[in-house]
Amino acid sequence: MEHILLIVLSLVPALFQAPTALADGNGPIVNCYDEARQSVVRTTPAQCQGKILSDAEAKEVKERRAAAIRRAMQPKKQAVQGRRMSGYGSGFFVHADGVVVTNVHVVAGCREVTVAATNGQEAKAALVTHDESNDLAVLRAQMPAPAVATFRPADEPPADGAAVHAVGYPTRTLPTIRPQLASGTYLLGGDAAIGNLRVPHNFHKARIKVFPGNSGGPVLDAHGRITGVVVAQVNTVKMFERTGTLIRDLGFFIDLKPLFRLLDDKQIPYRVASAAQVAADAPLDGPAVAERARPFVARINCWK
Repeated sequence: MEHILLIVLSLVPALFQAPTALADGNGPIVNCYDEARQSVVRTTPAQCQGKILSDAEAKEVKERRAAAIRRAMQPKKQAVQGRRMSGYGSGFFVHADGVVVTNVHVVAGCREVTVAATNGQEAKAALVTHDESNDLAVLRAQMPAPAVATFRPADEPPADGAAVHAVGYPTRTLPTIRPQLASGTYLLGGDAAIGNLRVPHNFHKARIKVFPGNSGGPVLDAHGRITGVVVAQVNTVKMFERTGTLIRDLGFFIDLKPLFRLLDDKQIPYRVASAAQVAADAPLDGPAVAERARPFVARINCWK
């Protein structure tokens, strides 16, 4: 059986405005405010999980978001002169000397790469080393890391069904201007359809929704330790064609062993915390994990 994967490629950032919806049998159409994404969508009251706004309030939110996106996409000091930003992915700092981990496919084909930290800093980055077979790249940004990640030991993988969280910059219908959280569960096996999937040796599965732009970002456990690197999402269409099972929330992440080998080969130190070291700490929920990860998560910008 062939790999039923869709590599999560970084996409060209763009501004989109949701089309005006028409009322149907489910009730009137309203402006629904998603506070987490600071965006407004048109939907029915029953489907709105946020605050319902007036047309004037919705217009103000859209204008404010558009201005924020323009500021985020174009730094005050142009990071790369004479080039355009063609796409982006996610990454995370692992050493105070600006060392960042991401996917190879996030930076492939880029004439220049910049790393944008959540503290507002952005700087050019150079490739230190990479492992194309495992889709891992290590960069060094021309700035100090605002914070560095802590890893779970490579020989202590999560238990089947354990909570895992991805933090990064997914692109769905709108560009992301701040790190977003996706939570799910680790899959050691899975049901008949998922359990029979053939995936690369160093890939792990999780019931989690990841999107283009998440690529290269961290997957964290309930103690905020990195347990892998986001790399792909399931190809829902091909999965359905071959198995008759409709699955949208299946993501894949890279094991830590090949990443540790890359860092060790370049003598780059990194932090590891064992289960014994975090045993006294209470597990964190998703939002708390995202808050802990935010300082060391970064957007990886590709310039051509």
